[in-house]
Amino acid sequence: MPADFGPGPHRGRRFHHPGLVIIGLLLLAAVIMLAILLYRTGRRSVAARPEGMPSPAHPAGPPPPSPALAAEAILSARFARGEISVEEFTAARDALRS
Repeated sequence: MPADFGPGPHRGRRFHHPGLVIIGLLLLAAVIMLAILLYRTGRRSVAARPEGMPSPAHPAGPPPPSPALAAEAILSARFARGEISVEEFTAARDALRS
């Protein structure tokens, strides 16, 4: 005996209302349109950003080191390569720190 799906002329048969299919297709179209709209809005906001202005999601990075620290790093590298003597290194380092 077939399964009983309720009273009516379609008793025992599966019945899909055409309105449900239409609603499903409309919902699918709405989701696709929303995705396209969000994609275009995201691209437009990136394109509208002035040149040189970093994206909020991607910060510019760490700030550059101070000139004194950069000079001391160069001095240390020259000493490590043997380009300057210990006396020259300590004299230049003390001059930078004062």
